[in-house]
Amino acid sequence: MTEPNNMTATELLDYYKKEVFAPMGINIEGAEQLDETRWKRFRNSVADQLIGRDKDGDYARKLASRFFYDGLNPVADNPLFDEPHNSLSRWLVDVMKLIAFLFAEDPYELQIDLTWIYDGFPSLDGDLTKQLSPSNREALYQRLPAYPRVGTLVAKMVFGVASVDYSCYDAALADYYAFWDRPDTIDLTDKSSCYGYIDRLCDAVEESEWHIEKGRKLGLSMEEIGLVDNLWTEIPHSYPDNYISAAKEICLMALEARDRLGSERKTRVGMKQFIVSMVKDSLPIAEKHGIDMQLDDEHSLPLGYLRYWLRSIYRGDDTVYRE
Repeated sequence: MTEPNNMTATELLDYYKKEVFAPMGINIEGAEQLDETRWKRFRNSVADQLIGRDKDGDYARKLASRFFYDGLNPVADNPLFDEPHNSLSRWLVDVMKLIAFLFAEDPYELQIDLTWIYDGFPSLDGDLTKQLSPSNREALYQRLPAYPRVGTLVAKMVFGVASVDYSCYDAALADYYAFWDRPDTIDLTDKSSCYGYIDRLCDAVEESEWHIEKGRKLGLSMEEIGLVDNLWTEIPHSYPDNYISAAKEICLMALEARDRLGSERKTRVGMKQFIVSMVKDSLPIAEKHGIDMQLDDEHSLPLGYLRYWLRSIYRGDDTVYRE
């Protein structure tokens, strides 16, 4: 392909019409006249077909790299950016922007409103993780399968956000999502493979929501649910009585200790001291309730999970630390 800066905007648009879309049986003429809803649907459909040209989406990724660098920074020498009055050029740029976003390293950090891709997601409201949260099950179930390749790449974002979000208080649940996320099995040329990946996400969402709801019906707070999971080291489970008793006792102790710290609880040094102290006090409680913390194993999973949980308790709603 001739470099974009060696073509005029008209030549470049004509190239994409004839050399990229025509061989795929896609006619983009008239795309600029679509209303917003149909514009979005056609753009998604075209992006989906481009992504499906090869197993890993490399063809679509290369096309998008002619328009956007990492982070959705526009390519300076692409002449199609110089014709904002040309609606068809704008539509093509929109397609490439979607593809670039879907293949970004950390897409949810780019803060692109997912209603730009699918109607039905909650509005951005300053935090993309709210849109990508597994708690938006209805949107995931209904919207992701519409365009299987686009949906698969959005599903990968959801898996990533779930792993990060849940790891704050429930490392066992975060690892549960990490287990379900097997991107090496995705073949973007195969719709059934894409649907299988989306189904795995929806299964994980359904299972985790069922698990959390079961804990809530037992009268447990999210902190207590997370601690039971971490002590058990996996989900789902039957919430054994001894784990519930231990979690309630440790949680109460940790929350009271945190609240006594007052304004110092945001320091990194304070966090380390808090975790060491709370682990020391938590182990006898776990032992009293018959919970094996695997202390003879230098890589004790329940002990590691407990430390992660205590870190989240220490932080509370604070998102930054003072040195």
